[in-house]
Amino acid sequence: MKLTEVRKRGLEKELYSCAQCGYCQDICPIYCEIPWESASPRGKLYWIKKSLTTGFLRSNVELDEDFSKRLYQCTLCGRCHVVCQTMIDTISIWYTARAQTSDAKLRPKTLSQIVTNLEKSQNPYGMDPDTRLDWTDYTGLDDPPLKEKAEIAYFVGCTTAFKGINQNIAFSTSKILNHMGEDWTLLSKDEWCCGSPLLMAGEEEKAKKLAEHNLEELKKRGVKILLTGCPSCYRMWKIEIPKLLGINLDFKVVHTSEYFHNKLSEGKITITPSDDIITYHDPCELSRLSGIIDEPREILKSTSEKYVEIPEHGIDVRCCGGGGLLQANDNELRMSIAKRRLDQIKSTNAKTVTSACPSCNITLNEAIRESKDNIKCLDIAEYLAEKLGF
Repeated sequence: MKLTEVRKRGLEKELYSCAQCGYCQDICPIYCEIPWESASPRGKLYWIKKSLTTGFLRSNVELDEDFSKRLYQCTLCGRCHVVCQTMIDTISIWYTARAQTSDAKLRPKTLSQIVTNLEKSQNPYGMDPDTRLDWTDYTGLDDPPLKEKAEIAYFVGCTTAFKGINQNIAFSTSKILNHMGEDWTLLSKDEWCCGSPLLMAGEEEKAKKLAEHNLEELKKRGVKILLTGCPSCYRMWKIEIPKLLGINLDFKVVHTSEYFHNKLSEGKITITPSDDIITYHDPCELSRLSGIIDEPREILKSTSEKYVEIPEHGIDVRCCGGGGLLQANDNELRMSIAKRRLDQIKSTNAKTVTSACPSCNITLNEAIRESKDNIKCLDIAEYLAEKLGF
């Protein structure tokens, strides 16, 4: 049975649990920018519930394009679920509804191009798969490890490997792993997209094919730890792929912030604390949706004596706008959300903001560049590498 079918079975009960309280409106990053009921989680739930009577989830009736547009005006940040008084699984509902609009060929054309790219090139950007390791040349990483067997596989992720602004994240992570003398490898062109963008675009079966390929490559190398610095990849591997394929993974999935925190605790990384004023933006998929909140903060507090918090952080973090494929669907909306988050960052007076997500890194850097603020934005791996002198 398809995962979407499993989700669909419990969908109607979830929909009718909505108390119409409106708590989700106040915290939704989309509704804050588009104050229309149809843009809010409550409005979307009502729209889906109404469609049950006309067959939206039961037959191939013609769907409303306005609803499809609103459905994809969402970062999939999950904040609506956290504040929901009846604990409606909104994330599952949004994924299920996207799958249905995909089946009905109502998905936005920009997202269809991403799906096409993934089918042809195994990455959402349509880049030649043979160029996946080009970041090592651009950043000057000497002798990148390409081992037949290794304890650790560093799953770089598409947004880090192919986006120039993020390639230093991969370089920094690699340098730290080398510094600690870890037994690790890259997958090079054998690394395909984790499949998360396909789930976000409603293409579950295609995501499954990517996952099966990646699993086979990891199995060949005898990997015991899959390390990734991308929260989307992390959540896909940790939560979605086991459900998607109906298996238990025989290796650990670890985010770089977890890994570096453990190594700092073990003394394999030592850094003299500075007096830099530094803050941290929680990626929604890492904090709220995956539960990794303390580790990045403990890293930063061990490296700076002046760590400060941004308003709305941890599980309550306000999304920066970088998730849910929103950039491809409505970039203007994405940047409006990012500027609102940047205002909160500026309120801390920190001159350096860190995150632990390549999409957050891109989005916040774009907002800083547009606003011409004197703030430095780094991934936590970049910050650590900088402190270590790499």
